[in-house]
Amino acid sequence: WQVTQAHVGQALLLGDEAIAKARKTLWSEFKLAVEPAAALGLAALQSGAYVPAPDEKVCLVLCGANFDPATLA
Repeated sequence: WQVTQAHVGQALLLGDEAIAKARKTLWSEFKLAVEPAAALGLAALQSGAYVPAPDEKVCLVLCGANFDPATLA
């Protein structure tokens, strides 16, 4: 928590539908099965909740450690 407070400048809230859409995109386009939290970055980009600056480079960290296959259907 201390690291987050010291280094995170902005937080976004996204709904379950945006996260589910991002997870489905990651699976259908790239065959990446990720946990819901890992899809948040893509969900923010897809939904327009986060719009990078024209020269900004975006990096998404993806993880499937808490992936449940039943939630991808």
